[in-house]
Amino acid sequence: MLRLDGCAWRQSRSCLQFSDTSFCLVSIAVIVLRIRRPDLKRAFRCPWVPFVPLAAIASCATLMAYLSWHTWLAFGGWISLGVLLYFSYARTNSKLTLARTN
Repeated sequence: MLRLDGCAWRQSRSCLQFSDTSFCLVSIAVIVLRIRRPDLKRAFRCPWVPFVPLAAIASCATLMAYLSWHTWLAFGGWISLGVLLYFSYARTNSKLTLARTN
């Protein structure tokens, strides 16, 4: 049986937080795109829309509700760092910025 120490356990819970949030956002996107853009070619098919995506959102929300505040704090920190890196890179390397400098 695999035993995790405190640090590894927190990291695995943080990973669960990221995957649950991502899966929840994908489920929301499936519903929104089916309503707003029904003409788009789908890369994958989801049966029984909107029931399956709503069940996925509910199950992810239930799992996230039982996470500790340490996990939420780590999640917020990593999301903030990711957004900061994303926008700092985009500010210097976007096509609009490059077009203005040329």
